[in-house]
Amino acid sequence: MAKDKDGVPLKHYKNINGVDYWTERIFGLVLYPDAENYDCAYVLKMVEQLNCQWCYILHDKDVKEDGSDIKPHYHVYMRFREGKTVHSLKKELEIKYIADEEGNEKDEPYTLFWFSSWQGCIKYGVHDTEKSKHKYQYSFNQYHSNFDVSNFFKSSDEESEKALDLLDYIENEKITSIRKIFRYACMNNQFSVLRRSTGLFIGVINEVRQAKQWEEHYKNYSKVGSSGGFSPADDVEF
Repeated sequence: MAKDKDGVPLKHYKNINGVDYWTERIFGLVLYPDAENYDCAYVLKMVEQLNCQWCYILHDKDVKEDGSDIKPHYHVYMRFREGKTVHSLKKELEIKYIADEEGNEKDEPYTLFWFSSWQGCIKYGVHDTEKSKHKYQYSFNQYHSNFDVSNFFKSSDEESEKALDLLDYIENEKITSIRKIFRYACMNNQFSVLRRSTGLFIGVINEVRQAKQWEEHYKNYSKVGSSGGFSPADDVEF
Protein backbone atom coordinates (compact mmCIF):
# COMPACT_ATOMS: atom_id res chain seq x y z
CA MET A 1 0.00 0.00 0.00
CA ALA A 2 1.34 3.42 -0.94
CA LYS A 3 2.17 5.65 2.05
CA ASP A 4 2.93 9.31 2.60
CA LYS A 5 6.19 10.68 4.03
CA ASP A 6 5.04 9.82 7.55
CA GLY A 7 4.24 6.24 6.65
CA VAL A 8 0.46 6.72 6.66
CA PRO A 9 -1.38 4.67 3.98
CA LEU A 10 -2.86 6.80 1.19
CA LYS A 11 -6.60 6.16 0.95
CA HIS A 12 -6.66 7.01 -2.77
CA TYR A 13 -4.39 4.12 -3.67
CA LYS A 14 -5.36 0.54 -4.28
CA ASN A 15 -2.87 -2.31 -4.45
CA ILE A 16 -3.49 -4.66 -7.38
CA ASN A 17 -1.11 -7.56 -7.88
CA GLY A 18 1.61 -5.75 -5.97
CA VAL A 19 1.18 -2.46 -7.86
CA ASP A 20 -0.33 0.69 -6.30
CA TYR A 21 -2.98 2.39 -8.44
CA TRP A 22 -4.62 5.75 -7.85
CA THR A 23 -8.36 5.40 -7.18
CA GLU A 24 -11.25 7.85 -7.13
CA ARG A 25 -15.03 7.68 -6.61
CA ILE A 26 -16.14 10.62 -8.78
CA PHE A 27 -15.38 10.78 -12.50
CA GLY A 28 -16.44 12.90 -15.45
CA LEU A 29 -16.38 12.85 -19.24
CA VAL A 30 -16.86 15.43 -21.96
CA LEU A 31 -18.39 13.89 -25.09
CA TYR A 32 -19.09 15.43 -28.48
CA PRO A 33 -22.12 14.14 -30.46
CA ASP A 34 -20.38 14.82 -33.80
CA ALA A 35 -17.15 13.03 -32.88
CA GLU A 36 -15.80 10.82 -35.65
CA ASN A 37 -13.54 8.59 -33.54
CA TYR A 38 -16.21 7.32 -31.11
CA ASP A 39 -19.98 6.86 -30.93
CA CYS A 40 -21.28 9.36 -28.38
CA ALA A 41 -24.65 7.62 -28.00
CA TYR A 42 -22.92 4.30 -27.40
CA VAL A 43 -20.68 5.72 -24.68
CA LEU A 44 -23.71 7.27 -22.93
CA LYS A 45 -25.45 3.91 -23.09
CA MET A 46 -22.40 2.29 -21.48
CA VAL A 47 -22.48 4.91 -18.70
CA GLU A 48 -26.14 4.13 -18.02
CA GLN A 49 -25.22 0.48 -17.46
CA LEU A 50 -22.60 1.23 -14.79
CA ASN A 51 -23.30 0.29 -11.18
CA CYS A 52 -23.09 3.84 -9.87
CA GLN A 53 -24.92 7.15 -9.71
CA TRP A 54 -24.68 8.84 -13.10
CA CYS A 55 -26.00 11.93 -14.83
CA TYR A 56 -25.28 13.83 -18.01
CA ILE A 57 -26.42 17.05 -19.63
CA LEU A 58 -26.05 18.53 -23.13
CA HIS A 59 -24.36 21.91 -23.44
CA ASP A 60 -25.48 23.33 -26.76
CA LYS A 61 -25.49 27.04 -25.97
CA ASP A 62 -21.95 27.63 -24.67
CA VAL A 63 -19.88 30.38 -26.25
CA LYS A 64 -16.22 31.36 -26.15
CA GLU A 65 -14.98 34.67 -24.72
CA ASP A 66 -15.02 36.17 -28.24
CA GLY A 67 -18.70 35.25 -28.62
CA SER A 68 -18.20 32.39 -31.06
CA ASP A 69 -20.10 29.16 -30.49
CA ILE A 70 -18.63 26.16 -28.71
CA LYS A 71 -19.50 22.82 -30.25
CA PRO A 72 -22.38 21.04 -28.49
CA HIS A 73 -21.05 18.55 -25.95
CA TYR A 74 -22.16 16.43 -23.03
CA HIS A 75 -20.91 16.72 -19.48
CA VAL A 76 -21.09 13.26 -17.92
CA TYR A 77 -20.62 12.57 -14.21
CA MET A 78 -20.36 9.27 -12.33
CA ARG A 79 -20.08 8.54 -8.61
CA PHE A 80 -19.16 5.09 -7.32
CA ARG A 81 -19.65 3.68 -3.83
CA GLU A 82 -16.07 2.42 -3.71
CA GLY A 83 -12.87 3.81 -5.15
CA LYS A 84 -12.14 2.80 -8.73
CA THR A 85 -9.00 3.06 -10.82
CA VAL A 86 -8.99 5.02 -14.06
CA HIS A 87 -7.83 1.89 -15.85
CA SER A 88 -10.76 -0.22 -14.60
CA LEU A 89 -13.33 2.46 -15.52
CA LYS A 90 -11.85 2.86 -18.99
CA LYS A 91 -12.22 -0.88 -19.41
CA GLU A 92 -15.89 -0.78 -18.35
CA LEU A 93 -16.59 2.09 -20.75
CA GLU A 94 -14.57 0.41 -23.50
CA ILE A 95 -12.32 3.44 -23.83
CA LYS A 96 -9.42 2.52 -26.05
CA TYR A 97 -6.38 4.38 -27.25
CA ILE A 98 -6.33 5.34 -30.91
CA ALA A 99 -3.45 4.22 -33.07
CA ASP A 100 -1.98 6.67 -35.53
CA GLU A 101 -1.07 5.82 -39.13
CA GLU A 102 2.15 4.17 -38.00
CA GLY A 103 0.40 2.02 -35.41
CA ASN A 104 1.59 4.01 -32.37
CA GLU A 105 -0.86 4.68 -29.56
CA LYS A 106 -1.82 8.27 -28.97
CA ASP A 107 -4.36 10.02 -26.77
CA GLU A 108 -7.74 8.41 -26.16
CA PRO A 109 -10.69 9.96 -28.04
CA TYR A 110 -12.04 11.63 -24.89
CA THR A 111 -10.53 12.39 -21.52
CA LEU A 112 -11.63 10.85 -18.24
CA PHE A 113 -11.49 13.34 -15.36
CA TRP A 114 -11.81 12.79 -11.62
CA PHE A 115 -13.31 15.21 -9.11
CA SER A 116 -13.47 15.72 -5.34
CA SER A 117 -16.97 17.24 -5.10
CA TRP A 118 -20.08 15.49 -6.39
CA GLN A 119 -22.24 18.53 -5.74
CA GLY A 120 -19.71 20.73 -7.51
CA CYS A 121 -19.91 18.55 -10.61
CA ILE A 122 -23.69 18.59 -10.75
CA LYS A 123 -23.89 22.34 -10.17
CA TYR A 124 -21.27 23.05 -12.83
CA GLY A 125 -23.38 21.06 -15.27
CA VAL A 126 -25.96 23.87 -15.19
CA HIS A 127 -23.34 26.60 -14.61
CA ASP A 128 -24.44 27.20 -11.03
CA THR A 129 -20.97 27.66 -9.50
CA GLU A 130 -19.10 30.86 -8.70
CA LYS A 131 -16.70 30.39 -11.63
CA SER A 132 -19.42 29.52 -14.16
CA LYS A 133 -22.33 31.83 -13.27
CA HIS A 134 -21.38 34.21 -16.08
CA LYS A 135 -21.99 31.41 -18.60
CA TYR A 136 -25.29 30.30 -20.11
CA GLN A 137 -27.57 28.95 -17.37
CA TYR A 138 -28.98 25.49 -18.03
CA SER A 139 -31.86 23.92 -16.10
CA PHE A 140 -31.39 20.88 -13.89
CA ASN A 141 -34.46 19.48 -15.65
CA GLN A 142 -32.21 18.96 -18.69
CA TYR A 143 -30.19 16.34 -16.84
CA HIS A 144 -30.55 12.66 -17.67
CA SER A 145 -29.84 10.69 -14.51
CA ASN A 146 -30.63 7.65 -12.38
CA PHE A 147 -31.21 9.77 -9.24
CA ASP A 148 -33.04 12.98 -8.37
CA VAL A 149 -30.68 15.85 -9.18
CA SER A 150 -33.27 18.42 -8.08
CA ASN A 151 -32.21 17.82 -4.46
CA PHE A 152 -29.00 19.72 -5.23
CA PHE A 153 -30.93 22.81 -6.29
CA LYS A 154 -33.37 23.35 -3.42
CA SER A 155 -33.54 27.06 -2.66
CA SER A 156 -32.50 28.23 0.78
CA ASP A 157 -35.89 29.98 1.08
CA GLU A 158 -37.74 26.71 0.50
CA GLU A 159 -35.61 24.90 3.07
CA SER A 160 -36.10 27.71 5.58
CA GLU A 161 -39.87 27.49 5.16
CA LYS A 162 -39.79 23.74 5.80
CA ALA A 163 -37.59 24.22 8.87
CA LEU A 164 -39.96 26.86 10.25
CA ASP A 165 -42.92 24.56 9.65
CA LEU A 166 -41.21 21.82 11.66
CA LEU A 167 -40.45 24.26 14.46
CA ASP A 168 -44.07 25.47 14.53
CA TYR A 169 -45.32 21.88 14.67
CA ILE A 170 -43.01 21.02 17.59
CA GLU A 171 -43.84 24.18 19.56
CA ASN A 172 -47.58 24.47 18.82
CA GLU A 173 -48.33 20.78 19.37
CA LYS A 174 -45.84 20.56 22.25
CA ILE A 175 -44.14 17.57 20.63
CA THR A 176 -41.76 15.68 22.93
CA SER A 177 -41.54 12.48 20.88
CA ILE A 178 -38.73 12.17 18.33
CA ARG A 179 -40.74 9.43 16.63
CA LYS A 180 -43.66 11.83 16.04
CA ILE A 181 -41.51 14.55 14.50
CA PHE A 182 -39.85 12.02 12.17
CA ARG A 183 -43.24 10.73 11.09
CA TYR A 184 -44.52 14.29 10.50
CA ALA A 185 -41.41 15.20 8.48
CA CYS A 186 -41.73 12.08 6.29
CA MET A 187 -45.44 12.69 5.62
CA ASN A 188 -44.84 16.35 4.70
CA ASN A 189 -41.80 16.02 2.45
CA GLN A 190 -39.50 17.58 5.07
CA PHE A 191 -37.28 14.63 5.97
CA SER A 192 -34.20 16.02 4.20
CA VAL A 193 -34.38 19.20 6.31
CA LEU A 194 -34.83 17.21 9.51
CA ARG A 195 -32.00 14.82 8.63
CA ARG A 196 -29.51 17.63 8.06
CA SER A 197 -30.40 19.32 11.38
CA THR A 198 -31.51 16.43 13.57
CA GLY A 199 -29.43 17.61 16.53
CA LEU A 200 -30.97 21.09 16.43
CA PHE A 201 -34.53 19.77 16.30
CA ILE A 202 -33.84 17.34 19.16
CA GLY A 203 -32.63 20.36 21.13
CA VAL A 204 -35.94 22.12 20.47
CA ILE A 205 -37.87 18.99 21.52
CA ASN A 206 -35.89 18.90 24.77
CA GLU A 207 -36.73 22.56 25.40
CA VAL A 208 -40.43 21.84 24.83
CA ARG A 209 -40.22 18.82 27.16
CA GLN A 210 -38.60 20.93 29.86
CA ALA A 211 -41.21 23.68 29.43
CA LYS A 212 -44.01 21.10 29.84
CA GLN A 213 -42.41 19.82 33.01
CA TRP A 214 -42.24 23.34 34.43
CA GLU A 215 -45.83 23.93 33.41
CA GLU A 216 -46.95 20.83 35.31
CA HIS A 217 -44.85 21.96 38.24
CA TYR A 218 -46.55 25.38 38.09
CA LYS A 219 -50.04 23.85 38.03
CA ASN A 220 -49.32 21.64 41.01
CA TYR A 221 -48.06 24.53 43.11
CA SER A 222 -50.95 26.71 41.96
CA LYS A 223 -53.39 24.14 43.34
CA VAL A 224 -51.63 24.25 46.68
CA GLY A 225 -51.85 28.04 46.68
CA SER A 226 -55.57 28.11 45.86
CA SER A 227 -56.28 25.95 48.90
CA GLY A 228 -54.68 28.48 51.21
CA GLY A 229 -51.09 27.33 50.90
CA PHE A 230 -48.10 29.25 49.56
CA SER A 231 -47.61 29.30 45.77
CA PRO A 232 -44.05 30.15 44.63
CA ALA A 233 -45.22 30.10 41.00
CA ASP A 234 -46.38 33.73 41.16
CA ASP A 235 -42.89 34.99 40.35
CA VAL A 236 -42.09 32.47 37.60
CA GLU A 237 -42.46 33.34 33.90
CA PHE A 238 -43.43 30.67 31.36
